[in-house]
Amino acid sequence: MLPLITKSTRSDRRFDKEFYGDEIAQKLNGAMPSPGVLRVRTMIERLNAFSEKSAQLESFCLDRKLMRSTRSMFDDSPFSNYERSDPEVSALAEEVTSLANELSGLLARYIWRPDVELNSNGTIRQVLRWPNFNEDIAWENSTIHWLISQLPASPQQKGPFAHFTHCERCGDWFYAGRAGARFCRAACRVMSHAQTDEGKAARAKYMRDLRKKKGERERKRAQSSSKTSARRSADASMLNDSKQRKGGV
Repeated sequence: MLPLITKSTRSDRRFDKEFYGDEIAQKLNGAMPSPGVLRVRTMIERLNAFSEKSAQLESFCLDRKLMRSTRSMFDDSPFSNYERSDPEVSALAEEVTSLANELSGLLARYIWRPDVELNSNGTIRQVLRWPNFNEDIAWENSTIHWLISQLPASPQQKGPFAHFTHCERCGDWFYAGRAGARFCRAACRVMSHAQTDEGKAARAKYMRDLRKKKGERERKRAQSSSKTSARRSADASMLNDSKQRKGGV
């Protein structure tokens, strides 16, 4: 099975939405989710929690000027970018560590192995293999791998997991194909807007304009009907006058 890979560009994000995100969101919204779906839900939620806490730690250190100015270029130990001597930094670092350990525990159940497959031109490509006992297990493994396939390289970046969110209107999961998306479908967006003051005002104006147009159409029909009646009366009167003149002759 080929590894699922996602990228951060806008076009690739829309591609991910169409081929991965929407299908995953549909399963997340199922009325009777399987244990695998529930585990995927948990993974998305914990990845998002970790991402938010990691970004909070970096922002805090930047604001308070608690970034370490000098450190060994080979020092890649956890939180070596920050001044851990500050108690607030230390507390945030502990929260981030706790979330990372939780994620590690959630991933411990998955067993994957690297492999290669031949391409059509005779070269090879890298793939991952996992137990394929049934369709649900295959879906869970491929989805979990996709979610962590491109973990952010910096605290402010977002991985594919970060694009899953809840609709502000109905609460369903959906994969946001663009930044700032708040609703899972057009109907939810329209209904939500209709309940705002702006939406209510727009609706009221629309109804006023609709009644005004309806009234204008009814007046035009009444005027047209009146003119038609008057013309028919005039024609009938002229016909009667003509008959009377003929009769008098």
